[in-house]
Amino acid sequence: MQFYQLDNDPTISSKLLPDYALKSVNIREGYQILSDCGHALGLEWKEQNKEYNRYHPNTWRYWKTKRALLNFIDHYLHNLIEYNDRFGSTKTYETYRFKFHSFIYEALYLLNNVQIDKTEEQHVALYLLNKKGKYLSNEEIDSLESIYWNI
Repeated sequence: MQFYQLDNDPTISSKLLPDYALKSVNIREGYQILSDCGHALGLEWKEQNKEYNRYHPNTWRYWKTKRALLNFIDHYLHNLIEYNDRFGSTKTYETYRFKFHSFIYEALYLLNNVQIDKTEEQHVALYLLNKKGKYLSNEEIDSLESIYWNI
């Protein structure tokens, strides 16, 4: 999965994106990233995609902190606006605008209650527990859980 950001300012970044990156990557894959972030954080909404891979590097980095997730959401919103400015109200635009509005109406407010600001070490421990658990001994699981829960 990919999501291109060419500037920290989402308005500028969206305007700098080539047509291909905006149409074929950021709108579609960006929504999958948003959906996977939701799955990782326990957020659900009606138009959410099925989980693809919450630990994909281009997804994981956005749900590690609330600030990163809100920044991603801001960039995605500006990508939708730029898409409409360039290409008009196409079927793709209407589909992803509807899906994004579903997220806004049904899940965004839940972010206030989500605790996601963990250290890098805690995120790695969680990854190992969730994805590599079958290879871990009970002692290793206990050790990783103590890292994750900061005990």
